[in-house]
Amino acid sequence: GKAFVPPTAAQLAGYSTRVVGGVTMITTGNPNLDPESSVTWDMGIGYTKAKTGFSADITYFHTDIDDKITTEQVGNTKTYKNSLSAEISGLEYMASYDIGVPLHWDRSLSFFVNGTRIFSAEEQQTTGLMKDIHNVSKHTVNYGIHYDDGMFDAKLSCRSQGKMKDTDWNSAGYPEIEYPGFTVVDLVTEMSFMQHHKLILKIDNLLDHDYYEKKGYPKPGRGIFLSYRYTF
Repeated sequence: GKAFVPPTAAQLAGYSTRVVGGVTMITTGNPNLDPESSVTWDMGIGYTKAKTGFSADITYFHTDIDDKITTEQVGNTKTYKNSLSAEISGLEYMASYDIGVPLHWDRSLSFFVNGTRIFSAEEQQTTGLMKDIHNVSKHTVNYGIHYDDGMFDAKLSCRSQGKMKDTDWNSAGYPEIEYPGFTVVDLVTEMSFMQHHKLILKIDNLLDHDYYEKKGYPKPGRGIFLSYRYTF
């Protein structure tokens, strides 16, 4: 598959200043930017056997990018430029197992996992050196357990994200930093009654974990939501 990404208006013609640590930092656009373009190919295999309640899928992917738009820092001035090339390759996978199927239960109890493992995510600089692409984690995994008996439905899910690199826009010189990994747990339960009625309890960030995906923008703590739904 082919794709392209045009530069934004800010990347082409933006101009802004801010004072960080007593130093005036300047961000300016580059009117000579070219669009990014990419070619991606993938191949995979899947397996499903309904009688056992098991299914799995695994896919390898590789993306070559030309003219990737990246940032360039010279002194206290940041601007945008097209790097020579970039590539991303990795593995996507998923698996689930419903133990209620082989045990002939009238309800479902499933264990599931899906995720992405990045093998390489690098972009070439005008110096010819390669550097890691920012905001790309080496791995992201979602896993959990799901129960459903027709009246009561509950899912406990976990999302784990590994470390990734980014630019620290809050420090003078805009240095490169590495974000820590994190795991967040969510819970959703639904109770159906009297055919048309349903109560839903949703708890985001069940363990009230303090985390962020972008420095300076912390994610919400534990959130509890109770709702009622009537369908007809």
